[in-house]
Amino acid sequence: MSCVRALPPNISCPGGDGVWINVSITDDVRICQEQRDGCNSTGEQVSLCPENSLCAPGGPGYTQCICAPGFKGYKCMREGSFPTLLFFGVLASVTLSLSILLWCTQRKKVKSQ
Repeated sequence: MSCVRALPPNISCPGGDGVWINVSITDDVRICQEQRDGCNSTGEQVSLCPENSLCAPGGPGYTQCICAPGFKGYKCMREGSFPTLLFFGVLASVTLSLSILLWCTQRKKVKSQ
């Protein structure tokens, strides 16, 4: 990741100076170059991602865990794919039932007025 940030000298680099490989400060500018990879750092960080996921850089000082293929959900613990048909089938039937119920109850009020 070759990213260069030029900032005023009194402002630290995004994420802190420690997450950048080269930080140089002159009289009127602070230059932050080359972000450290939080996933491959030695020493300070241990792998924060669960077993079924992969670590990916998420910005200066941040990492994100991406589920490995075939896993999903909280902490990538569920195998398989999302039950799309079941989810949308239940959603549609509940919506349709409530719509019919409300239409029938409100229709009586409209007829009586």
